[in-house]
Amino acid sequence: MAKRIRTAIQDRRNEELASVALDLFAQHGFFGVSIKQIARKARVNPALIYYYYKDKADLFRAAIVHAVSSAHEHYLRLLSQYDDPLGRIYAWLESNVVVAQRIRSLVKIMLDYSSSTLRNPGIDRAIREFYELERRILVENIRRGISEKVFRATDADRLAALIAVHLDGVMVAASIRATFDMDAAIGDLKEMLTRYLGDGGRRRSRARASAGYDALASIVRSI
Repeated sequence: MAKRIRTAIQDRRNEELASVALDLFAQHGFFGVSIKQIARKARVNPALIYYYYKDKADLFRAAIVHAVSSAHEHYLRLLSQYDDPLGRIYAWLESNVVVAQRIRSLVKIMLDYSSSTLRNPGIDRAIREFYELERRILVENIRRGISEKVFRATDADRLAALIAVHLDGVMVAASIRATFDMDAAIGDLKEMLTRYLGDGGRRRSRARASAGYDALASIVRSI
């Protein structure tokens, strides 16, 4: 019992430190943040951070993993609302909105990292795992919809890559445009995907495609 309690406390402390680090790295960049600043914001002794993490790069990696885990956890919770492939794609898009602040921070620190001279195998792996998780969720559900004949035939890998790039763009836009409406952007993406793939067996309006749909359709028509 005591061991389980200690483990739970350590897990919670890890999550708190990673969350604080994520925010600070997003605001100031990897090189603009020190372990002492993170410790001060987290209200802990810097020695405690070194107890959990080898160095600042290891904490940076943990911040990425924290953001990825948050998105995946919310996705799994949303799955209880959906059993069809289109709904499960929607669930991933919606999970990005639910944890939007963390995902925006994730995109910022990944941009900061990619433009720096810093290279760390653990950080590289964490970034790859995020995009692999996203790719797997999207590809599996696109293929399922095609197999069940509720989606049009298409190249699942290429379409998943297009969706992922669009999501990155939404997160960047939300970070730099004060009036950007993320909910509306994700809603437009859902509509475009539904019109392109098919409604997944759902009853939907056959109204004229929006200008946004026409733009996406022109891109994916060759897939």
